[in-house]
This record gives sequence, C-alpha cells and structure tokens, in this order.
Amino acid sequence: MLSDYTVAVYVLGAAGIILIGFIGNTLAKRTRIPAIVWLVTFGIILGPLLGIINRSALVNISPLASTVVLTVVLFNVGLRLDLYKSLKLMPSALRLAVINFIFSSVVVFAVMTFFGYSAAYSLLFAFILGGTSVAIIPVISEQIRMKSSAKTLVTLEATLTDPIGIVLALAMISIILLSTYSVVTAASAIVSQFSIGIVIGAVFGLIWIPAMGVIQQRKYEFSYVASLSMVFIVYLIAQYLGGNGPLSALTFGIMIANGEIIYRSLRYRHPHYFTLDKESKSFNNLITFIVTTFFFVYLGGLITFSSATYFILGAVISVGLFLVRIVGTKISLYKNKLKRRDMADINAMISRGLGAAVLSTLPLEYGLLHTNAFIDVTFSVIFITIFINGVMLYYNSRK
Repeated sequence: MLSDYTVAVYVLGAAGIILIGFIGNTLAKRTRIPAIVWLVTFGIILGPLLGIINRSALVNISPLASTVVLTVVLFNVGLRLDLYKSLKLMPSALRLAVINFIFSSVVVFAVMTFFGYSAAYSLLFAFILGGTSVAIIPVISEQIRMKSSAKTLVTLEATLTDPIGIVLALAMISIILLSTYSVVTAASAIVSQFSIGIVIGAVFGLIWIPAMGVIQQRKYEFSYVASLSMVFIVYLIAQYLGGNGPLSALTFGIMIANGEIIYRSLRYRHPHYFTLDKESKSFNNLITFIVTTFFFVYLGGLITFSSATYFILGAVISVGLFLVRIVGTKISLYKNKLKRRDMADINAMISRGLGAAVLSTLPLEYGLLHTNAFIDVTFSVIFITIFINGVMLYYNSRK
C-alpha cells in the first residue's frame, strides 16, 4: 500500500505536469517554440536530475504508453484530415516518407559504424531512428500553424514511416538472433500490415458513422466517449488480425471526420447527421492535450546521462538527420508548388519520438548487446531533434 507521502508526491507531480503543459502551450503561442521542448525538459528535471521519476518503471510501461498515445493522437489527427486532400497528397507523402527514411537510415548507419558498432547493430540503430514521430510531428505542425497542405504532408509522412521502422527493426532483430530473414518477407509484412490496418479502420468507420449520427441526434451527454472507446477496439482488432493498429486508428478518425461526404459519394441517404459535433471535437482536443502532455514528460524521464559518448552520438546523428532531410525533401517534392516557408517548415520536421522510444527498448527485451547504448542514444536523438525542430520553426516564423 502506498504511503500518504508517496500519494502526495504523485498527485503533486500530476498536477505539476498538467500545469506545465498549460504553460508550455501558452509559451508556444507566444514564442513559437513548441511546448514539447518545455515538457521534455520538465521530464528530465523530474527523472535523471532529481530522481523523482523511476526510469525502470517507465521502461516497463512503454508498451502501454505507446498504445494509448498512438491511438489517441492518430485518432485526433484523422479527425483533422480532409479525405480528398489526403488522397491527393498521398503520392507526394509516400515519396517524402520513403526517400527521407532511406536517407536518414544511411546517416545513422554511417555514424554508428564510424563509432565502432557492427554492421548489424548499426543497421538496427538506423531502422529505429529512420522515421519521424507520428506522435510529435502532428502536435508541432498544429502549434506553428503550418499551411494545411504542408501539415497534411508531414502528418502522412510520419504515419507511414513509424510502421516501416517498426517492421524493419523487428526484422533486423530476427536477423541478429537467428541469422535468417528474407527481404521479401519484410516487404510483404509491411504491405500486409498497412492494408489490413487501413481496411479495418475504414470498415469500422463506415459502420460507426450512422451509429454516431444516432447518438448525436439524440444528444446523449459525453457522446464522444463512445467514439474514443471504439477507436481502441478498432486498434486492438487490427493488431490481432496482423494489421497496423496506429494506421487503423488514423483511418477510423478520417472516416468519422468525413462521414457525411463519404456517404453522399456512395449515394446513400440517411436521416442522421454524420459530422462530428463541436462538443466532441473540443473534448477530443482536451483528451489529446492531457495524453500528449504526460507522454512528453515521460520521454524526458527516460533520458539518461550515463555516458557523454551517447550524447555526442545523438548530437552527431541529429545534425546529420537535419542535413539529409533538406536534400531528401527537395528530391521528394521537386514537382510540388510549395512556398519557401512551407518547404523550410517541412525541412525542420526531424523530430523522433514515440516509435523510436519503444523500439529502443526491444534490444533489452531480446537480450541483445549494447542495450544501454540503444536506449541512451535514442533518447538523446529524440531530445536533440525535438530541440532542433523547435529552434528551426522559431527561426522560420521570424523571417
């Protein structure tokens, strides 16, 4: 049983985190420096500096944290995406995701190999850190008020690269452990996860739209809670069937947000109103704020300062990621008629986050070598890329 002192510490900590989240968002609007920087810094103070947060406990709950945050954030992202615009930009987003993932992976592989790590472990590092964060990128893009097309591009890119990194990292772990894994198997796994996740999200979205219309028409209190619970069910079903849960949550949100348009295009007449009401959207924003606030403090608590070498590695990798992203973005979007400011904002979107954080704990789970390096280097990269991201966006806003 917890002592009164421990309970008081946890309650004060939770209150402090929510307050810091509010202050961080207020400062973000005034300074254009994302609230994430303030929240991660607060997590570092509570964790490695003061020792109030137990890091081992945070590592143990990473699977639960990743499920909750990914589901809530991607559902919120889906509710904000225009279906037709997303489909229109998907080819560009796919190019942006694949090219930047390859360029980023090459940089990470080169740096880790240069610092003496084997080719297999360097490649595992590369897959862990190759993609941008599906949990962080949408939050940053919202705070700096990016143009809708640029915001949609980076959101779709992050949504695509996180699953790619997860599948390739697991494949690399299998190679290290068993010395047998097929490239064809990895590619088919990615395609399978993507397609199943999208189909599950779309099917349940089509089913839920009329049900949600009935609930909203009868004006039941807190009707949004039903949709929020449903998205978790969709996530779990997609995962159970071998699909990508985060992608199904995103698709489910897109279907709900565009329900009226979808049913009209299907020439289906229904007496119920399909669009999500303002109360539901407001409640969703509140839930997303609370979840992401705790998550970014959680990330800060996971960072350690056990070795200066790991921090140097993280810094070198982060700078490399920023430099190659400029090249990768230019190649990917050479046909797009985006303004210079939009291109600069897209170039700045290098933040790593939830996906990399979860993947960095897998070597420890499978008993591989260099487990401390995987966690410490990854979290150094997460913090530094978020910091670079925030600084560059602030610089762009001052032009």
